[in-house]
Amino acid sequence: FAPVMGWNAYQLGFYSSKFKNFIATDVIPEVVNNGVGLHQEFEKYKNNGVFEIAEKNVDLYLCPSEQLASKHNFDVKYKNQVDGVLFSPPYYDLEIYDSENQSFTSFPDYQDWLKGYWEETVKLCCEVLKPGAKFAFVISNYRNKAKEEVQISQDMKAVVERHLKLDQQLRVQWSAMVSSRQAKKTRDGNYEDLWVFKK
Repeated sequence: FAPVMGWNAYQLGFYSSKFKNFIATDVIPEVVNNGVGLHQEFEKYKNNGVFEIAEKNVDLYLCPSEQLASKHNFDVKYKNQVDGVLFSPPYYDLEIYDSENQSFTSFPDYQDWLKGYWEETVKLCCEVLKPGAKFAFVISNYRNKAKEEVQISQDMKAVVERHLKLDQQLRVQWSAMVSSRQAKKTRDGNYEDLWVFKK
């Protein structure tokens, strides 16, 4: 389950995995429509008789993750059925996309956002995860427009720890090359935290 579709990157990875079912949601119609189109392409190639490709199912929703239970009975439909959750959640107010249902639009105050968007999403994931399944997200701290450090990684981790057990923390380094032509923000390493929890 991907509570944010990540411009369809998780869905592309799913087709190369051993998983049979992929569930995802997003608030950007274009992203959800692209996911539908990707699956149609997969079905065309799967059924062309040239390759032996396993059956794969995709369930996509155009809905904020924190509203899936109330709008789609999601928590009941998928209760204890999900093997894992992996996604890069919104960075609160850092990345604002064209959608009336953005979490920042619904919860413009940071503490309200942590409670209304983030904690509700985490609770939903707890309901649908199988016992022992993993919940993982990738995020890093950042500087906001006022040049203040936002400790979003630690804040989000603390919320998840109220519901799931921390399994491990990893650091993802996006750029290992160091050169004078490298962007200033990556010269000391462009890292994100990968937090992994267990139900």
